[in-house]
Amino acid sequence: MTVRREFTLSADSVGLARHFVVDSLASAGVTSLCVLDDAALAVTEMTTNALLHADTEFEVALTIGDAVRIAVHDRSSAMPCSRNDPCVPGGRGLLILDGVSSGWQAADDGTGKGKWVWCDLPLSG
Repeated sequence: MTVRREFTLSADSVGLARHFVVDSLASAGVTSLCVLDDAALAVTEMTTNALLHADTEFEVALTIGDAVRIAVHDRSSAMPCSRNDPCVPGGRGLLILDGVSSGWQAADDGTGKGKWVWCDLPLSG
């Protein structure tokens, strides 16, 4: 099952995306608080990155199968990269994704004008 929703370029969109993901998971029967919390944190980090770095509206696609895949599409071709310098504020979102997911990836959307960033979460918390 895959559900999708588009969000505007607005700070409110991060919270709306978080509710969309958590509500969709709950509607699909996911009851593990660990999974719901990890999904909320993951989509918050990815959508915040879309707003801060891509500065565009974005789309969230949530796929529920043997695992949960959360994917965020924005209209920037710039690929994400982790910053590991503890003296620089910010830049820890991808490290957080590493911690809550079984992995994250990014790929060009094929248009040269956007990208998908996604992570996979196990359904058992």
